[in-house]
Amino acid sequence: MKTMITKNWRHLLIVSLTSALFALASVASATYYGYIVERSHNKDVTLFFMMIVAGLTMVLLRYMFDVINQTLMVKFVGSIVSAFRQKTMARITANQVSDFGQNKVSAYTSNLLNDVELLEINLVEPFFDLLSQVIIVIISSAVILYYQPTVFLIILLGSTLVFLIPTLMSQKLQEKQSALSEQSEHLTAAVTDILNGFATVKATQTLPYFLKDFQKTNHNYTQAKISSGQWIMSNYATSGMLGMFVQYAAVLAAIWFIMQGTMSIGVMLTMVQTMNTLVYPLIDIFRLIPQIKSTRPILQKIENLAQRPVPSQTALPTMAFNQRLTLSHVSVTLNDKTILDDISLTLIKNKKYLIIGPSGSGKSTLANIL
Repeated sequence: MKTMITKNWRHLLIVSLTSALFALASVASATYYGYIVERSHNKDVTLFFMMIVAGLTMVLLRYMFDVINQTLMVKFVGSIVSAFRQKTMARITANQVSDFGQNKVSAYTSNLLNDVELLEINLVEPFFDLLSQVIIVIISSAVILYYQPTVFLIILLGSTLVFLIPTLMSQKLQEKQSALSEQSEHLTAAVTDILNGFATVKATQTLPYFLKDFQKTNHNYTQAKISSGQWIMSNYATSGMLGMFVQYAAVLAAIWFIMQGTMSIGVMLTMVQTMNTLVYPLIDIFRLIPQIKSTRPILQKIENLAQRPVPSQTALPTMAFNQRLTLSHVSVTLNDKTILDDISLTLIKNKKYLIIGPSGSGKSTLANIL
């Protein structure tokens, strides 16, 4: 995924450019507000109306650059995720049928749909957003540094200190995202079990049994999703609080300089407006970095899936089903987990059989053996 993002360097360049234009329009608007205040005592009506026109123009330019930036990011994210999903699917389907015997189709389905969607929401989208916010922070910081270096140093020091707190949340977010991915896989498996054999399930009147198992799996998935969402929202709230602390400290410093006579009201207004352009992107940065880090387990699982080596072509023995098929004392163990334990059965040709069991009990493994 990271390689695919960096390959699209033109997309990154365009997003950086539109973010820079948005930041410049925002800074120009802030400077304009300070300019109005500094010259309001002149009582020049013509200048006042010219300021109105200029102000509206800058606001519209800011809006236009923001819309362009956001719509382009949506397009680029969709393009990258689509290519990543296509590449992963092509790699999986390049494997042999025997490889699917060791990995449930439902697990592949969950990897390609649920996990890739989690990466889209928590990695690709936040990455482009992070890039955009960093550009805005750099330009806004340069303006504040120009007007008052001390205030800039306060913002820089405060940002460095508060950045440590949301970073500590990234480990917990990783655990929650990994658990959500696992429960998504179980839910997909439960749905597949019911729908793939729906005709048989209805005919044998075992639907209540399967629905009960699905209800439990659905509950576990919902709890995992709620837990993950709560931690993400906590990360948002913490980032917002820390960002406001940084802004509060900077405003207090600006007020102190006004009291000392080293800063005018107009300059302070410009800096306060610029700080709004600076602090809210900082809040987003505090939020986005832990969110991006939380996808590491899912990304590793997807990349391992896509990089699975292609098995060597081996000739399968010719087999014929004449009268009966017999299994005698069959056991299967995968990754130190017993899937089937001492199974013996005989299947007669032209007879129908129903295998019933909860999700993960070995039904698919038994079918693959047969």
